[in-house]
Amino acid sequence: MRRSMRRFVGVTCSGSVVVLLATTLVVLGVGDRPAPAPGAAERPLVAGADAEPVAATGPAPRVELSEPEVELPRIVGGSPAIRLLGDQLDDAALLNDLTPSTLRQVLRNDDSARLDTRGRMFYADPVVTSTSNGA
Repeated sequence: MRRSMRRFVGVTCSGSVVVLLATTLVVLGVGDRPAPAPGAAERPLVAGADAEPVAATGPAPRVELSEPEVELPRIVGGSPAIRLLGDQLDDAALLNDLTPSTLRQVLRNDDSARLDTRGRMFYADPVVTSTSNGA
């Protein structure tokens, strides 16, 4: 019997932040476990909230997550945003967790959708002001 668990972990060590985005642990049933090598001690498979913590030896590993870089000259929306993105459209879509066609569609059809100078999408709703003196 095989089961799979997905965990999201954030660890802070000595001022450094180590982020393990997704670790998939496979828990094997007793019948599925391979036999240990001759002379090797059998190690139990441990997973879940009751797992024992393990002390780190040495400095924490440095994990750098990279994002695509998008550069735009100004905040822009609509067709001008698509035109200014050019070959950066795929990267901007990835930054916003969208497909390129969905990003293109949102920018064309939603007048409030904008991209900042780094390619992040946000919405700028118009401010409605009242010019009448009544309540």
